[in-house]
Amino acid sequence: MPAKRVAVIGNGKMAVDCIKILKSTPGLELTFVLTEPKAVTPSNSLPAYCSRENIPFVETDKINAPEMVAALRERRPDVILNINSFKIIRPAILAIPPEGVINFHNGPLPRYGGVNVCSWAIINGESQHGVTWHYVDEGIDTGAIVAQRCFDLAPAETAVSLIMKCISTGTALFREWLPRLADGTLTGQVQDASQASYFSLKDIPNGGWISFEWTYPEFDRYMRGLSFHPIANTFVYAKTSYRGRPFYVQGFEQLTESPPSKPGTVVAVAPEQIVVAIKDATVALKELLDDEKNAIAADELALRYGIAAGAKLGS
Repeated sequence: MPAKRVAVIGNGKMAVDCIKILKSTPGLELTFVLTEPKAVTPSNSLPAYCSRENIPFVETDKINAPEMVAALRERRPDVILNINSFKIIRPAILAIPPEGVINFHNGPLPRYGGVNVCSWAIINGESQHGVTWHYVDEGIDTGAIVAQRCFDLAPAETAVSLIMKCISTGTALFREWLPRLADGTLTGQVQDASQASYFSLKDIPNGGWISFEWTYPEFDRYMRGLSFHPIANTFVYAKTSYRGRPFYVQGFEQLTESPPSKPGTVVAVAPEQIVVAIKDATVALKELLDDEKNAIAADELALRYGIAAGAKLGS
């Protein structure tokens, strides 16, 4: 039996690791890769890897453009794998492979479909999260499930730590189900649409604003859910303001379990932190950015904004 021809649409280290697994799986042949043009770094090494391994590839921002559809069709893939790519696969591509398009999603479908779902899971106080490999249909994250694995969230889980956990879990799961693609026994389980939840690009938790009326557990989940260091934050930065001028907060620490002042009141300003009261605690706001998202020391920001002890943030 001839090997099944596989094309990959993907980005980054996860795509590289999955391609390595694919290449070592009997009965499968990698024929083509589409990836997005980005700087070649350790976290986005797919173009460099394809060059080293003599794998035909194209870098494009327009996966669904007619010329890309034609390039994929010319390679005659039996199946297409969409790995860590955030483009919606349009019907013209879906129609190419006779065995379908299979996508990696970093959420436990049918719950947590859409984007930024690692952040939403933390903010919503979930105790578990998961990853899903599924067939792509004309909906978004609605196709039949090939494989899924759930796991516990750590107490101090951040958006970036959960993203990394999803990638490692998804790669391990890929290794498990891929042989079934090769031998023709791979099947999908239809999703229960009644259990579905979906988050779009327009969905922004609390508009990106910190509420000092939150309890510490609510504040903690919100800040951890928007914590992406050391990778770029492409979702939303947590922000507050003073006298209508916003600034952004990337780090925090609980200092006391009872606030000495009303929520939002600045308790103290130090070189690296602004201490503020919330509903049931005092917290230090750290790793600050000014209104143009430039890094700034806390005391310098306070001087520039006119913030001192007794000031009310978020008013």
